[in-house]
Amino acid sequence: MGGGALDGITDVREVVERIGEPAVRTYQELVRRSAVHTEADVTRTRQRVATARGIIDA
Repeated sequence: MGGGALDGITDVREVVERIGEPAVRTYQELVRRSAVHTEADVTRTRQRVATARGIIDA
């Protein structure tokens, strides 16, 4: 295996940042382009990223 965006990353905070913020931006773009996804998807994703950050900081 190998070649993935997270290969070699051992810091969990960096993993959340690499995955979380792009996920939010992806949903924002999907909302902008389609009726299938809504702001609720963006909000839910932001909440999940915030939860992950909170767990890391605990």
